Amino acid sequence: MPRARALVLAVVAAVLLAACERPPAAVVGGARITDAQLAHDVKLFRFLAELNASGCGQPVEGESAESACARFTLQNLIQEEVAKAYALERGIAVGAARVGGTLSRLEAALGGPGALAERLRAAGLTRGDLRELVRRLLLFEEVRRAVVRETVTDEELRRAYEERRTAFTTLHAAHILLGTRREAEQLAARTTSGNFAANARHFSTDRASARGDLGEVPASQFDPAFVEAALALRPGEISGSVRTRFGWHLIRLISVHVTPFEEVRDRLLEEEAGRAFDAWMRKRLGATAVELNPRFGVFDVASGVVLPIRSTSTSSPAAGAPGP
Repeated sequence: MPRARALVLAVVAAVLLAACERPPAAVVGGARITDAQLAHDVKLFRFLAELNASGCGQPVEGESAESACARFTLQNLIQEEVAKAYALERGIAVGAARVGGTLSRLEAALGGPGALAERLRAAGLTRGDLRELVRRLLLFEEVRRAVVRETVTDEELRRAYEERRTAFTTLHAAHILLGTRREAEQLAARTTSGNFAANARHFSTDRASARGDLGEVPASQFDPAFVEAALALRPGEISGSVRTRFGWHLIRLISVHVTPFEEVRDRLLEEEAGRAFDAWMRKRLGATAVELNPRFGVFDVASGVVLPIRSTSTSSPAAGAPGP
C-alpha cells in the first residue's frame, strides 16, 4: 500500500511539474527549441555579430536590441532544425577535423588562443560552446551546398550564362570618338583597317587612346550600344557610326573572347545558390509544422522570418526577449 501511494504521488508530481513547465520558444516538426536553448544561442549569435562588427538582428521601431536579437536567433534556429532534418535524411555530417581547422583559423585571426579565450569569457561562453556552434554552422553550409547541387539544373545555369554572356566576354577593340553623327559618317567613308590608327590619332576626341586602341576590356565595362555594335563585327571589320552617351564612334573589332560555360559553371552555381536555397527553405518550412511561442513574435512561413507581434514596447516579453 505505501508503494502504491508513493507511485500515485510521483505521478501527481510529474503532472504538476508538466503543467507548470513553460512552453518552448518554438516547436519545429516535433523538435523543441526551449527558452534555455534560445537564451544560450542568443549569446552565441551576439558573439558572432560582435566578431563581424554587425548587429544581432534589426530592431523595428520601438523594439529593444535584445528583442531583435532573440527574434533573429530564433528564426535561425527554426531554419537550422529544417536543415538538420535534411542532413539526417542524406547522411550529411561535418568531421571534427574540419571543425577544429575552422576554429583554429578563427583563433589566429583574432590574435591567438588567449585573445579568443578572453572574448569568450567576456561573452559568458566557453570554447566548447563556440566549437559546437562552428559545427552547426558548417553543417548548415553543407546542407545549402547539397540543396543547390540537387535543385539547380544545368539547363538553368546555361540559361543564366546566355542571359549574362556579356559578363563573360572580353573585347579588344579600337575606336574613333567624334562629336557629331555627320563627322562620324564622313570619316567612316574614308577609314580602313590600314588608316584606322592614323585617323584615330588625328580626329578622335578620346585623347587617352591616341591610336584608338582600347586594349582588352571586359565587355560589361563598355556602353551597351558599343558592345552590341562591336559584337556584330568580325575581327578586322569597322562599324558605321555608333552613338553612345559619350558621342559618336567608329569601332574596329580586333578580337573577342567569351569564357566557356564550363569554366564559369561553378561561379554561376554559387550566384544562383542564394535564390535556390531560399526557395527550397520556404518550401520545406511550408511542409513543416512550426509552432512559435507568441511571446517571441509571429513566424512568417513565406519569408522564414520571425516578425514582432508589436513594436511599441521595449521591455515586455511580447516584444520577443527571452523570459526568465
